[in-house]
Amino acid sequence: MNQKSQALINTNLMIGIDTPNKNATFTLDQTRKLLQVIAHGTGEELLTKCDLRAIGAHPFSDSTRRRKIKDGNYPPPLMLSIQMPVWRVASIRFFLIDPLTYKARIAKFGESK
Repeated sequence: MNQKSQALINTNLMIGIDTPNKNATFTLDQTRKLLQVIAHGTGEELLTKCDLRAIGAHPFSDSTRRRKIKDGNYPPPLMLSIQMPVWRVASIRFFLIDPLTYKARIAKFGESK
């Protein structure tokens, strides 16, 4: 783990809820916590792929996600390590406003910071 990823984890910005594996289900309370952070957080919090799946912001396969990121139709992640992508809440919030027009809004306004 590099210094940047360790610093991000040490600042307690990670929202990821411990789950045994990627297919684990979230409790209703955990899902509510995630939605609360997305709606009212500072925007600097970080979400894991499991977090995004729990709230419905990642309803597609990894290969589709990579294609959407490459095409500009999904927010790019911050890579904490080669196998640990995380997304800023502000980026996901901007995407969730209207996923179908995300690319056009980015081109017109830039990503919300």
